[in-house]
Amino acid sequence: MTEAAVEVVRIRPKDGSHERLRTLRDQMVAEYEAQWPGKFSTRLLELEDGTWLDLWTWQSRALAEDVLSRSDEELPAFAEWKTLVEPVSFDWAGDLPWGAHP
Repeated sequence: MTEAAVEVVRIRPKDGSHERLRTLRDQMVAEYEAQWPGKFSTRLLELEDGTWLDLWTWQSRALAEDVLSRSDEELPAFAEWKTLVEPVSFDWAGDLPWGAHP
């Protein structure tokens, strides 16, 4: 069985982009869901320092990497999203055997 992979992206919204990013977020998730239904879940958090933590849990890392390699061309909301944020960090995470709870 393939393990789920969590894409952990920390970003800083560019000045004046917060409202547009909130609108784009819904569009972006809808575009992903239309292409890859049921293959991911996502959560966006705002940290105390004003950066955002964007968590995407994918069915597998291979799927996520394939999707990410095509996102700029196939998902207009994602392409615009990237112009309105400054990347801070990008990491992959997975479950530890003792860290999971039902």
